[in-house]
Amino acid sequence: MSYDDIRPIFEAKFNENLEFLLKSKEQIEEEESRAIALITETLAYKAAKRRRRLLYLLGSETVSVAAVVQADIPTTPVNVVAIMTTVAPVKVAISSTRKRRGVVIRDPEKESSTKTPTETTSKDKGK
Repeated sequence: MSYDDIRPIFEAKFNENLEFLLKSKEQIEEEESRAIALITETLAYKAAKRRRRLLYLLGSETVSVAAVVQADIPTTPVNVVAIMTTVAPVKVAISSTRKRRGVVIRDPEKESSTKTPTETTSKDKGK
């Protein structure tokens, strides 16, 4: 690829990054509020769908609409930042002897994870 082929691609990416860096705080807050509104709309849609399904299954004469509406209103506000920053828990591998026999206390110096040969082998092969 020549410079003339790469230059438009580079300029587009550079301009995009520059626009992102020069955004004002108000623009960033506006985008965040749009994202929160979208999540709220999705939650409201799911609640309405759940309400319709519940009314269909139980029949409208046995369930009052007010009780269903109160059940769908969340008591705590949704924290979007907490949803985005959650991390999957880390699994710690347990040794096979601990799984079979219970708790086994081991010496970490005797059982190291790296295997080192007792004699180092020469790599020059008689040259």
